[in-house]
Amino acid sequence: MNNSVFYKLLKRDLILSIHIMKLRLIIVFIVYSALVGGAAFLLKQSAQYRELPSNAITVFDVLYELLKGISFKEVEMGRFQLPVTWLILQLSYCFILGTYVRADFIQQTPYLLARKVSRYQVLFSKFISTGILTICITLLFYIAVFFWGGIFCSYQFNWGIYTENINPKIYNHLKETIFVIKSFTLQLITSSLLVWVYLIVSTKFKSVISYIVITVIITMTIFIPVICNPFDSMLIRKNLFYVNNEHFLYSISYFLLCAFFLWISGYWVGKTFEFVNRKDDSDDIH
Repeated sequence: MNNSVFYKLLKRDLILSIHIMKLRLIIVFIVYSALVGGAAFLLKQSAQYRELPSNAITVFDVLYELLKGISFKEVEMGRFQLPVTWLILQLSYCFILGTYVRADFIQQTPYLLARKVSRYQVLFSKFISTGILTICITLLFYIAVFFWGGIFCSYQFNWGIYTENINPKIYNHLKETIFVIKSFTLQLITSSLLVWVYLIVSTKFKSVISYIVITVIITMTIFIPVICNPFDSMLIRKNLFYVNNEHFLYSISYFLLCAFFLWISGYWVGKTFEFVNRKDDSDDIH
């Protein structure tokens, strides 16, 4: 691989994608802010019901509430509330990417191939650029949590009395900084895999079908209790992930394994993709 050509291609993908997606990034940040406000309000209502002090909730409590999800036991019993905040967060990644990846891949790749840029370079650049964009989206979510969470609740960078009462296991065994690092890592790796699946599917099918596939995957993640699901980032299902470093390494290793198989699948798709007489059904690239 010619490194200079690849770096220029990657730079081009990042600049173009951010320019096209900036409006969606703003929209999603507003949505994230609304989710934080809703979670903070519900936590305050719960704290009042439990007769806890007004400063019982901190940004870490809000973050955990947003990423908590529902447990396998709740699903089996059939008594649970749909994890709306977690669901919106997962869908937001593909919403921001939109049909840009598909449109760009179909419209621009023939010109790149004519300039002696290999399919391998094009696909690898798409994988790296979407991975970097996933990091940016995740950072955007955490910025919204810490900014609005601090305004609505408390800027204290420690677990609140609320978590001490509701989830003493995390309160007693997990330091706040470690929680942020590991929760960020978990959200990043699961959403990256989800985005890469979307990238692969969107090169073969129309955007609507790609969205349906992603929605089905996320829905199955909620309702089918599979412990080794690589798309499952619900914290309430990952207690060992946060308490035991050994399980954290297992999660990272499992992500790398899944990413490897996705890369093989993506390489096969890119290698067999036909651009001749291929029309795109989206104008998001314009």
